[in-house]
Amino acid sequence: MQDFDDLSKRGKALRLRSLAIDVLSQDYGHGDADVSLLSMHSFNTMFRIRVDDRKFVLRVGDACRIHAVGVEDVEARWLASLCDVGFGSPRNIPTSDGRHWTTIARSGVPEPRSCSMFTWVKGRPLASHLAGSSSNHELMMAAGALLAQLHGQAAGHDHGTTPPEVIADRVVYFHEENRVVDYQSRHGDLFAEAIDRVQRFLDDLWRSPPHRPHLLHGDFGVHNVLVHRGRLNPIDFQDLQFGFAVQDVALTIADLQRSRPELVEPFRVGYSQLDPGQT
Repeated sequence: MQDFDDLSKRGKALRLRSLAIDVLSQDYGHGDADVSLLSMHSFNTMFRIRVDDRKFVLRVGDACRIHAVGVEDVEARWLASLCDVGFGSPRNIPTSDGRHWTTIARSGVPEPRSCSMFTWVKGRPLASHLAGSSSNHELMMAAGALLAQLHGQAAGHDHGTTPPEVIADRVVYFHEENRVVDYQSRHGDLFAEAIDRVQRFLDDLWRSPPHRPHLLHGDFGVHNVLVHRGRLNPIDFQDLQFGFAVQDVALTIADLQRSRPELVEPFRVGYSQLDPGQT
């Protein structure tokens, strides 16, 4: 059998599709599901699952796991609470024995893979609506308001025990080890200096917090918001963190500054209309 890393992207997708079929049969009781590839990203592969007239999404993790142990449980509880109050986010589908996620190994696929299944959310990514749209500013204002609403919900809800690894009080997360400081290169000192500078800011933030810490989306970008009939629905909460609203807002703004700097201000305005103290 050809080594997984030597396969083409299509070959890897087919190998992972076989794994997805296994997990659906063994852990979710859907041996007759139709499985098709949705997307392949750096750390997750997503499959569209059709069971009769219902659609779901199965997330298959990468061989290199970057997320904290237990984060899927926190994610599932938060998604359930968001759905209960009317957010259009996906809901975690438990396995046949009630778990929020499962791990499966398969011949030809390196390392056991963590898998989670979710309800289907209609819509196309906000990023595709922004391309050439005359309503870009209105959409980004709506996105800012949506993030503020997520923060408001998180601030008022008890999400149970949060893994220490998702507490946003560090700059770099490689589980418990910061490997960046050991990186040797011509400009290696720049990494260490930047980390020290940002860490001082985080230390000050946690020393004098602007509000009680709460869950944050952690990756609220234009690819993780779906638009359907004018409604914006947040997805992909696996990168969630526990910290302060300004950190979540800063992540989104930093991403926009790299790709669509003209949309930073509409996003800030939309957020501040609901939570003027955070921007």
